Amino acid sequence: MFSISDVVVEKQKMAEYSDAYFNEQLIEERQKEIEEIETLMVNLHGIVKDLAQVVENQDEKFIQIGQNARKANENTRRAKQEVVIANENRGLANNKM
Repeated sequence: MFSISDVVVEKQKMAEYSDAYFNEQLIEERQKEIEEIETLMVNLHGIVKDLAQVVENQDEKFIQIGQNARKANENTRRAKQEVVIANENRGLANNKM
């Protein structure tokens, strides 16, 4: 027969086992969540690296656009000068006739 103290001790053991099992399950669940976060962080790192490459490529394109704009401005200035000279030469040619 079991005495009351034996029953209490057995309940305490069961409670301790239950708590230990619960804690073990909690630890395993948290470990899985940590691993998922780690995977997400690795994926995020890849995205950030890709984004940095896109920004770098865009920077190169912006530099090229700036250079092209300066060249276009210079070509326009030269063309304007040539038109002025051509108009002057046309006027001189008309005066000679």
